[in-house]
Amino acid sequence: MTSLISKPHPASFSEDLVNAVNSRINIKGKKKISFYAISPPLVPEKPFDIEVAKRCGYYNFPPTGSMYLCASIDSLKLKNVSTEVIDLNNNLLKYAIESKEFKYCMWKNKLKNLYKCDSILVFLVSYMFGTTKECYINTVNFIRSIYKDSLIITGGVQATFDKKEILTTSVADIVCLHEGELQIQYITNLLHSMIKQSSTKNIIDTRNIPGGICLVSDAGNEINSGEDSQPIDLEWDLSKYYKQIQIQDYYKYGGLGPFSKLVENHAGKKLPYSAVLTKRGCRAHCAFCTVRSFNGKGLRLRTVDSVIKEIDYLYSNGVRHIDWLDDDLLYNEVFNLELFTKIAIQFPDLIWTASNGLIGVAITEKLMKSMSESGLVAFKIGVESGSSQIIKEIRKPTTLWKLLDKAELIRMYPHIFFSANFIVGFPGETFSQMMDSFSFARRLSCDWASFYVCQPLKGTDLFSSFQHLMDPRAKEENYRKTINPGRSAARGEFAYTEQQQTIKSLEAGWGIFKMEDKRIFDATEHNEIWFTFNLVANFLDNPCYKSEKATKKLINWLLAIQAAYPYDASMTAALSHSYKLIGRRDLSEDFKHKTEKIILDSLYWQKRVRSFPELLTLADITAKDSSARLLNIDPPKKLVPNNTMKILNQIHDRREKNGWRD
Repeated sequence: MTSLISKPHPASFSEDLVNAVNSRINIKGKKKISFYAISPPLVPEKPFDIEVAKRCGYYNFPPTGSMYLCASIDSLKLKNVSTEVIDLNNNLLKYAIESKEFKYCMWKNKLKNLYKCDSILVFLVSYMFGTTKECYINTVNFIRSIYKDSLIITGGVQATFDKKEILTTSVADIVCLHEGELQIQYITNLLHSMIKQSSTKNIIDTRNIPGGICLVSDAGNEINSGEDSQPIDLEWDLSKYYKQIQIQDYYKYGGLGPFSKLVENHAGKKLPYSAVLTKRGCRAHCAFCTVRSFNGKGLRLRTVDSVIKEIDYLYSNGVRHIDWLDDDLLYNEVFNLELFTKIAIQFPDLIWTASNGLIGVAITEKLMKSMSESGLVAFKIGVESGSSQIIKEIRKPTTLWKLLDKAELIRMYPHIFFSANFIVGFPGETFSQMMDSFSFARRLSCDWASFYVCQPLKGTDLFSSFQHLMDPRAKEENYRKTINPGRSAARGEFAYTEQQQTIKSLEAGWGIFKMEDKRIFDATEHNEIWFTFNLVANFLDNPCYKSEKATKKLINWLLAIQAAYPYDASMTAALSHSYKLIGRRDLSEDFKHKTEKIILDSLYWQKRVRSFPELLTLADITAKDSSARLLNIDPPKKLVPNNTMKILNQIHDRREKNGWRD
């Protein structure tokens, strides 16, 4: 049985590290070091849908973390050290679109023929999310199978919190905790010294070992070089790696989530994109989020000039859409006003989005104006809950009444798409508290209310709460463990397949809104509540339907998300309704027929329509149409039943009277 030693003597750790390297690779005769930073695929083979891939519906973010690691190695300016970033996810999506005879296993192609007889091979394999565990394990196993004489180092958010499992099962040789650049620089210097010297004694200055290098010693103990070290200087040049991965082509094979497609619809054409980071960390310490535990307390900022230099390189290579990777983009108003002003002046046709939820209460009049002028077209804010009690428990730095004030400010810029994130299923959350979130989403009147299901992420305070409740989600890491149930299921048909129905104690439907206030739920029931809230708030009762301009903005969004969900009848139905509202009967009819085809071909959507016959009304399907006849349904006249609307209005009136300070 192994034991964890937090910090051995530096000389002892250095010796253990050298021994670990020698046990994995043969240094003799090696004159060079070849680093390959590997970003595994994001979607496992079973749920991978070739049609979604061909519609560019999968995530295809540039591997920013891998690029930073390699750039940090470059900064050492060592001879005979080479670095290369290999993005297996991008290559898989490229094969899916361009290959006449696509096979999922093609992701392996880029890992072949990397052997060099005079080089040490070091693979830096990223492991960011538990949902990608299968892809990560498959990637590492394939590398092991063909490069037995190589060193595998892993890092990332999930690797940091799964270090024990990774090391004890020998998945990787070394785990670098947290951000990793300092640890990789140290290991690079060590390896460089080893190939230059015949003796392993006094190879490197043991006084400068950064914390967070973890491995198994010769004695079988898990050891850590000490307290985790995070880089302060973030001014590494990524241009070499943008060129390596051919960033200008990424938009051809996927997107930065739905915002990429939204930008495409907004601009009238597909735009090359990239993601850029201006700072690391977050001022908040939310109980459900790993940022504080991974990046540490506080924020570290790049210089405005270095960010502008990076954008300038991307812009010169055709990039016209930027999505910010920051977890707290709006931190430091002075910094951001300078940044946005320079972007507006130097890159007037650049478009940008913020997929990571902004801290809504940090938005000021000056910032909102500057963001709009510098090219902002869409962003999200993190609300998470409409219950003041839940907000307090999860330590979200916001208040409902302040968010309502900010929403008024945001609505002064109606051309900007405004989405808000909500989470249902916090540990012990009652139905009344979930309804607080639903009612606040309606009151906020954003263009889209993104409801998600709470998932326990390792490294968060919330994870221990799920463990205490013996929730099964705290015991597994797989692609199904996602905040969006529809994302992880084949064809988006979660909790049900064409072959087998799943018996549930709770099913989505209008009856959801009549449940007992104090009732709490299990994971499967959370999914059904999520489906109901999402369908009603965004498709049946979306505030954008109230004006033609807002409806056109909504159409762009619906077309964007439909790329990832081509089999979703609620999206085609909403598009049919939206086009009807703006007088495009031709397109309305087209999406009506698409909705009918999905329903007729899918037992899943037949089941959902029986629960929500208003989906037929949304698509302008009448009792004479095929799907209505098949299901023997006379479509209702209203999109939301009177009794449900009465319940919602009563909650709204009560909370409005209290100024949303309950």
